[in-house]
Amino acid sequence: MKIKNLIDYYSQELGGYSSYALTEVEEIFLSALGLEQRSALYLNDFQDIPFEVLDSAIEKRKQGYPLQYLTGRVNFFGFDFITKEGVFIPRPETELLVEYVVSNFKAVRGLKIVEVGTGSGIISICLTKLLADCKIIATDISIQAIGLASANALLNGCRDEILFIKGDKTEFLHREGYFDLLVSNPPYIALSEKHRLPKDVKKEPHQALFGGSCGYEFSLDLIRSGSKLIKPGGSIIIEIDQKHKSVYEKSFSGIARIDFIKDIHGLDRVMALKF
Repeated sequence: MKIKNLIDYYSQELGGYSSYALTEVEEIFLSALGLEQRSALYLNDFQDIPFEVLDSAIEKRKQGYPLQYLTGRVNFFGFDFITKEGVFIPRPETELLVEYVVSNFKAVRGLKIVEVGTGSGIISICLTKLLADCKIIATDISIQAIGLASANALLNGCRDEILFIKGDKTEFLHREGYFDLLVSNPPYIALSEKHRLPKDVKKEPHQALFGGSCGYEFSLDLIRSGSKLIKPGGSIIIEIDQKHKSVYEKSFSGIARIDFIKDIHGLDRVMALKF
């Protein structure tokens, strides 16, 4: 059976709920049929269509269930990752952080790196794949996230190169010595903005979204505690909300050189502090 008509039908069903209905329906079909390339949807005949799976997925998406939880996968920086409910969904914006680290440290061998709040493991896994002989410890307060990150490291062939540890922020890491880099995509949404978030974002774990009443409290605490783990000349590199830029400048300009890296929209998205 050619399924173009089915895709068109489901796209119309989802059209009132998503601005990217066709793309999302294609992703759902790819996942349900076990395919990788969109072209395969239109070039092949299919005998067994999993209508119950498709109907259920489309209905959940209409109710605001995140697409990445429905498909169970996401591509980030050219690598494939598993996604699961209960763990923060990787965003394309975070690729800027990985790109910055790789472009600035690719010539350095044997970097010792800690990632705080690893989530699905995307940052640590990408850095392991792209930096020579780096040693990475990746932490998260969620045991569910640690399990998924471990599975993603196994999927990408680097499970033995990353030490995953369940823990909160950095206090428990002092026994691991000092690090060249601390990297993180911390929670930085203000609690006061919760009501403005889309339905699908609200279904992600709140501890991975909200950084405090103003949004920047978690990051301030992370930088203050994390700076005690950084070697002289080392750096803390985190994703930020540019609305918090002045807070970080006021708090840390006296103890570190601060650089802000803009994303494709011209927004300050990554902050690098060199100590």
